[in-house]
This record gives sequence, structure tokens and C-alpha cells, in this order.
Amino acid sequence: MKISHIRREYSGQTLTLENSAKNPIDQFTTWLEEVTGTEATDPTAMTLATVDANGHPDLRIVLLKGVSEQGFNFFTNYNSAKGQELTQTPHAAVNFYWPSLTRQVKIRGSVEKLTESESDHYFKSRPKGSQIAAIASPQSQTIDQEQLLQDFKILEEKFQNQDAPPRPGILGRLSINCK
Repeated sequence: MKISHIRREYSGQTLTLENSAKNPIDQFTTWLEEVTGTEATDPTAMTLATVDANGHPDLRIVLLKGVSEQGFNFFTNYNSAKGQELTQTPHAAVNFYWPSLTRQVKIRGSVEKLTESESDHYFKSRPKGSQIAAIASPQSQTIDQEQLLQDFKILEEKFQNQDAPPRPGILGRLSINCK
């Protein structure tokens, strides 16, 4: 198979000054609303680019959890590789790729932590199993699957009578401010 021959025709609405919003956040929000009706899975998935202490780039997929004039928000474990990289170099880029709209959006900017109360609010909004998984999982580390499952079960039993376990101090929101 020759991968150089793999191609599809790209068509869709042409972006012009006449059919776009003056404010880029408004334009992004319009496209996001449009893509949530056409993209089968994860329309809020974005590729997050960071750099490590040696200046080497790193990429991973994270989910957009909010957008406003202040920035593009996602949550992470501060002890993860991305959390540590963003602490060392508080700049990032994200890319959204929406094949159903034949569109992609690139955003770059500085990254900052937001308030603990906002992180608490987000953590409480997650399903309980997701909350427990966030506590049990040692991010960006080699894991033993049996140990991880055992830790999850222990925490599941520990918090079975609570509405929500306490948010780990290492989970928080980062905001990419593209101004």
C-alpha cells in the first residue's frame, strides 16, 4: 500500500471575512457548536503541545472543558508530564481537528492555573468512577495494571458512602490565554 496515494478531496465552506466573526473566540464558539452536531466522537478533543526541560516537544490529547474571553480551559494532574512541563514552561499550543467540517483550529498562548474552587467544582462534576480513577492513577508513570485495579477497588470501597471523594491537590485547571 502506498500511503502517499491516500487522499480525499477537501470541501466545505470557504472562510472569508464576510462569513466570519470579528472576534476569534466568537468564531471558535460558533464552529464548536456546529461540530458538536456533526463530529461522532470527542468534538472537544484537542492536541496539546508542550516542551520538556530540554526543549523537546511533547503532544497528547486532552479535552476542552471551557472557552471564554479569558482562554481555553482543560484540567490536568499537576504531577503528570504535561503538568510538570507547563510548570517549567508556561506556554502551550493546542490544535483541534474536525474532519467532518474539514476544519482545524490552532491556538497558542501562555498557560496559568486557575482557582482551587474552580478545580473543586469541576472535580465534583465528574462521575464518581472518574474521580476515583484520578486519585488512583499515578499519571505519566509506569503502572502495574493489577495494582492499579486493586488501588481503584480500595478507593471505591473507601468512598462508597460519600457523594464525592476529596479532590486530589494535584488536579487542577489550566487556561491557555491567547491574548
